[in-house]
Amino acid sequence: MMGAKAGRMTFEVLAPTAHNIEIPVRVKAESNSFFTKIRKTRAEIVSYLRVSTLRPTRFHEDLSKGR
Repeated sequence: MMGAKAGRMTFEVLAPTAHNIEIPVRVKAESNSFFTKIRKTRAEIVSYLRVSTLRPTRFHEDLSKGR
């Protein structure tokens, strides 16, 4: 099996929203210098999970791709 690391990704659970209705979870991803030669990628996504069911209610995505 062969492979190469393409970048870095982090997950972070943030403080609940007002009245503890939702829990925001932020994910950040960025390509490393090796993968950037193919395509540079940087993304940040925040997903809001309902406290009672942990199902997502909405999300916000900020993505940038380049050459």
